Amino acid sequence: MYEHLKQKDITTLLEEHCVFALIFHLWGVNIFNHLEKSFCEICSEKELEADKLIDNYTSLTRSHKKRILNLDKIPLEVVIDYVKTQHGVIRFRKLPFLDTLIQKLKNKNRHMEKVKELFPAFRKGLEAHIAHEEREMLPHIVFLMNNAMQRNGLFEVYSILENESMEKYTEMHEQDERDELFYLLEAARKAHETMPEDVQFKILVNELTNFNHLLQVLARIENQILLPKAKKLEMAISEQLQQIATLN
Repeated sequence: MYEHLKQKDITTLLEEHCVFALIFHLWGVNIFNHLEKSFCEICSEKELEADKLIDNYTSLTRSHKKRILNLDKIPLEVVIDYVKTQHGVIRFRKLPFLDTLIQKLKNKNRHMEKVKELFPAFRKGLEAHIAHEEREMLPHIVFLMNNAMQRNGLFEVYSILENESMEKYTEMHEQDERDELFYLLEAARKAHETMPEDVQFKILVNELTNFNHLLQVLARIENQILLPKAKKLEMAISEQLQQIATLN
């Protein structure tokens, strides 16, 4: 079904299927140094198996089409696993690839200069945001899950809830980096408008657009499912502690 892709030159392949830029990046190939070659030539030179790259392509394109339905009915631990998985995709795949794309692009116009100016701060802020969630927010939610409806160790639970609150994490979560990504994407789009024939600009805009969608979906899941579930759990534990304190 995808055999025809192997016959294309790299520039045409990237024009039609931007995701191959990410695939080659994951296999350690800076494809923008080989735009004059064909798919088969690159695979031969770099000792890559063409069929495996095609498999990566089909896997990635299928994953973009998947929808997560009825997450509100899924157990909290499954939602947490999903969030952690997406964090890994962002930190170890998306951000490094965007960094490679942007570093390789030359300052051909002022919009590209703006992209290079905005990206480092955006990346640093987003990585710090994720690190904070992994280090503090998610462990706190797991703590709530482990102590829900338990009567042992109530003093420890009470002490932690005195100093930690889901309300704090909710307020922190409202201050994310999506505004910075909006300005980054706008600058990239304007750069592409000035040089529409440049395949690297096209791929950059495509990657930033997909990344923006990923962050929107993740934020919606965290804001509408993860945090409300955790707050409800925290409230139930607090009510249980009050009832026990009253009985004593």
